[in-house]
Amino acid sequence: MNKKKIDWQYPDGLLNALTARFDQLSVLRGDEVTERSAGSWGPPRKIVSDLLVRPADPAGVADVLAICERYRQPVVTHGG
Repeated sequence: MNKKKIDWQYPDGLLNALTARFDQLSVLRGDEVTERSAGSWGPPRKIVSDLLVRPADPAGVADVLAICERYRQPVVTHGG
């Protein structure tokens, strides 16, 4: 299978804002994301993204959404 390389780009300041609010175990990038499973139902699939934020509580979820809204970054939820 031919994998196409995606050139991920983020609004200026987004990554700094996320890493300032969350620790390095909560903000995953690159292979830390793409090697994860997209779910346990159905055939095995990998996550197609370069950035994954794992907030620990509802306040963290609200902060992720507020930061992404500030930088106009779309969000896709992924439960676990």
